[in-house]
Amino acid sequence: MPELTPDQERELVDALKGLGWHLRLDGISVGTVLAICPDINSDEMAEEILNDLVQRGLVSQEIEHGTQLDTSKPMPLARSRWI
Repeated sequence: MPELTPDQERELVDALKGLGWHLRLDGISVGTVLAICPDINSDEMAEEILNDLVQRGLVSQEIEHGTQLDTSKPMPLARSRWI
């Protein structure tokens, strides 16, 4: 796995946390890594970086599940964000 500079790591953590709530963070998170770290050239490498940040406790994912089911309203969807 490629090493990030401390500046890249800080910028990436800030960018991930700044994404806010999304229904799916997978693609948008990988895209954020690829945009900030030009040496990363594959989705797999970007996912490794994300996993490393999580394992080291720099970011974690928060998931908010949908609300109570109500047949008169659309199906509630879970959403997630980086914190």
